[in-house]
This record gives sequence, structure tokens and C-alpha cells, in this order.
Amino acid sequence: MNNIIILFNLNYDDTYSDRYDALHEKINANAVGVVWKETTSSCVIQSRSSAISIDVSLSSVLNSKDKLVVIDVGNREKSTSGIKNQSLLTSNLGF
Repeated sequence: MNNIIILFNLNYDDTYSDRYDALHEKINANAVGVVWKETTSSCVIQSRSSAISIDVSLSSVLNSKDKLVVIDVGNREKSTSGIKNQSLLTSNLGF
């Protein structure tokens, strides 16, 4: 089982609510058990899927201005969409 942190920033426009709802449906579909989502734009799940697979799944409901980071804590892997400063993220995260 993979321990996954999901961080996102959705661009606010006329489709924001639809994308937000669709994103959370995809998060729930990728989760095994209950999703921790006590903060506004992040959640933590357990999943059988890899960070890359989850990123692909979640990105399918986002637009080009949205940002997404999926971190597999145990396997020290990450996958991102829409992130401009990959090198700083990698440096600060350590992988």
C-alpha cells in the first residue's frame, strides 16, 4: 500500500467547481479507505496506485492552468502537472 500526499491549486474560472468536484471524485476512486482532507487544497490517501498513475488519473479532469503534485512518501517518488519550478520542488523535497 502506498502513502500518497496530493497537493493541488485550481485556477479559478467558470469551470472551477466542476473541476474541483471531478478532482475529488478521482481522488476517492484512487484511495483505499478514508481520504484525509482537513486542509483546503491537499489530501492524504492510501492507494495501490503509483504517484505517476494517480497524477495521470487526476490530471484528466484538470485544465492547463491547474497545478498538481502527487507524492508517494514511502517510495520517495513524485509526479507533477503544471508545476513550473521542478528543480526547487525536487531540492526541497529531497527526491
